[in-house]
Amino acid sequence: MKILRHLVAATAVFLALASVAPTAAFAQIGVEITITAAPPPRRVEVPYPTPGPEYVWHRGDWVYNPELGEYVWHPGNWVLRPDALHSVWFPGDWVNFQNAWRYVPGHWRTVAEGPAPDYIKLVEVVKEPPTLQWEAVPAPVAGYAWDRGHWAWDGVGYRWVRGHWLIVPREYHYWQPGHWYRSGNYFFFHHGFWH
Repeated sequence: MKILRHLVAATAVFLALASVAPTAAFAQIGVEITITAAPPPRRVEVPYPTPGPEYVWHRGDWVYNPELGEYVWHPGNWVLRPDALHSVWFPGDWVNFQNAWRYVPGHWRTVAEGPAPDYIKLVEVVKEPPTLQWEAVPAPVAGYAWDRGHWAWDGVGYRWVRGHWLIVPREYHYWQPGHWYRSGNYFFFHHGFWH
């Protein structure tokens, strides 16, 4: 029994460390992905009860899974605000740009900043994204997957979007984090997807 406990603990530590250190497969700037098929219409969702006033609802959206060659629904979830100042969540969305569908990641804004620019302006990114910030990965939670933090372009510069928990859909087991990649003179964000 003692050996089994040590084995379980060692496995948990290994999984936590594996999710922190990027590998070649999970590089921040990866291979180019061209999606010519438009995403399906967004599903209507009713948010489940909020965990508290410091949370904001991130609506669900379609995520392109290159392994399957199709879109997979990523359900909405509650996410903790990064601070009192950045309290408005500008959601991500799909944009048709240069004959391909590109995903614009969401980002936090302040009330004083007002609305973000048009989505098309958010895919005309010519500045390379910074290196990923280090974040402590919480201990694994059954039924949840950790979505590591990432940089989002807000039309002027990059903003850090902190990592958060995602509810694992019944038919999937693993969340592949999103990453930035270069195509020609532009940088695009490929949203993460479920395996």
